[in-house]
Amino acid sequence: MEEIIYRILAIIGLLIVVLGNYFSIKTQTRKKYTYLLLTLGAIFLLLYSISIDDIIFIILQIFVILTSLWEYYLVHIKKTRKPKLKS
Repeated sequence: MEEIIYRILAIIGLLIVVLGNYFSIKTQTRKKYTYLLLTLGAIFLLLYSISIDDIIFIILQIFVILTSLWEYYLVHIKKTRKPKLKS
């Protein structure tokens, strides 16, 4: 039963990553949702990687989570903190 739950988590994670990639194509929604969806999907896949004890996928998912959060920071937080110059 536990194995089925982890496989469902993996499927949900993959679907969320696909949804995040879809939003990256749409220019209006890209900045709002892409990186958060990729982070959330990677978290689900990290849980699955932990359940199957695969150290390579665990490391890769941690890397994906960190890079997605970094991109979110660059797009949303750092960009909004820059002072706007009048031209």
